[in-house]
Amino acid sequence: MNFAPVSRVADDIPRLKPSPYLGVDFEWDVRNNVPTILGVSDGTLTVSVEHKDGWPLFKTLLDRPSLILVGHNFLQADLQVLTSLGVEWPTDRVDDTIVWHWLTNPELCKAGGKAIDGDGDKRGRGFMNLYTAMMLSVGASNWKACVGDAQCVGERRPCPKHNVFGYNGNDAYWPVQAIPALKTKAALIA
Repeated sequence: MNFAPVSRVADDIPRLKPSPYLGVDFEWDVRNNVPTILGVSDGTLTVSVEHKDGWPLFKTLLDRPSLILVGHNFLQADLQVLTSLGVEWPTDRVDDTIVWHWLTNPELCKAGGKAIDGDGDKRGRGFMNLYTAMMLSVGASNWKACVGDAQCVGERRPCPKHNVFGYNGNDAYWPVQAIPALKTKAALIA
């Protein structure tokens, strides 16, 4: 399994060296829309910490003139969080992997029917989700689902139930890994 090692130390954030991509993923409380966890990655170093601890250090990275923020569904989710926190980030300095995934795999948007997810909600089959995009573009192992208490407990693997910081860090890491492959595939198709 190929998961990103994730630092839980906020003071590691200034050590990130995005060139030019910086993967960003926020987790937030859906009741009040307040960020709770911040994940950032330059593709080599990945950090996931409490939002309140990482935010001041993260903001210092935003001054880099060639910085491009990358994430999956970044334009509709993480960019909105940045805006709510007072950061007006230009969209021409964002690469959203869901857009590149859609451009290179439009047939996946037409998946028929609905599936019932773990919470009992009917949803689309999720072929445009982060894991599918990462698996198809760079062969990422699935960190997006819990595989059971025996395998997930502790820091052994990222998991949305047992290791939320590892989960969040991988959400920031994989888009940085995938964006070159997604752009190359798009160029070959064009």
